[in-house]
Amino acid sequence: MPKITFRGVETEDVKLISQELIEELSAITGTPASAFTLEVIESVAISNGRQVTGYPFVEVCWFDRPQDLQNRAAAVISTYLKRVGCDDSRILFTILIKNRYYKNGELY
Repeated sequence: MPKITFRGVETEDVKLISQELIEELSAITGTPASAFTLEVIESVAISNGRQVTGYPFVEVCWFDRPQDLQNRAAAVISTYLKRVGCDDSRILFTILIKNRYYKNGELY
């Protein structure tokens, strides 16, 4: 179920890293690769009244996992971002609560 959302990263760059990134995250988490969703949100960064280049920001929404696993996932994501030229990125993990997550109206 992990959903990984990219902002400030080019769609083509996410396409380039997507397969290997998901394979590696799948191996780390024990989650089938087919359960991952990647999304790119195009955004505009503004600073002091001007449009500026935003920094790469990645949000990972998933169910709670141990800290060491989360650290490994963050390192993997950062490594793949660096491969496409995103040397300075931020990664945020949003923890989903199982009894508040529904699939097709049914508790997951």
